[in-house]
Amino acid sequence: LGYRGREIFILGYAQGASVGLSVGLEVGRGALVHADENGNDGNGGREKELGGIVAIGAVLPLSAIKEDGAGRAGTPVLLVGGQGPGSALTDAGIGRTKGHFGNVEVVRWKGRRGDGMPSNREEMFPIMRFLASR
Repeated sequence: LGYRGREIFILGYAQGASVGLSVGLEVGRGALVHADENGNDGNGGREKELGGIVAIGAVLPLSAIKEDGAGRAGTPVLLVGGQGPGSALTDAGIGRTKGHFGNVEVVRWKGRRGDGMPSNREEMFPIMRFLASR
């Protein structure tokens, strides 16, 4: 029993979201191997995309970046968080994430300082929309 990369979604908060983004980047480099029961997949055994990553209060960490010329990862990413100095969603971090993933959407919760788990319908709606679109 196995899952194709496009059937796998990662949702993480803070450090867990950073790990999820790092995993998505590694998958983009061909780290996910999938084969059928006979060892065949018709794609050289490599998948380079997950279904999506929802990162709450996190961006791609510097430690995940390798200058290997692999290009952008194809996994769609949603970055969500609050506003102001208490948020991990800095301009530099968002730029770094966009530089390594081809499809990044950023949502900053209105009227909320800092990051945290979604606490109402308005904060959860962008996450549900992102997952439903996959």
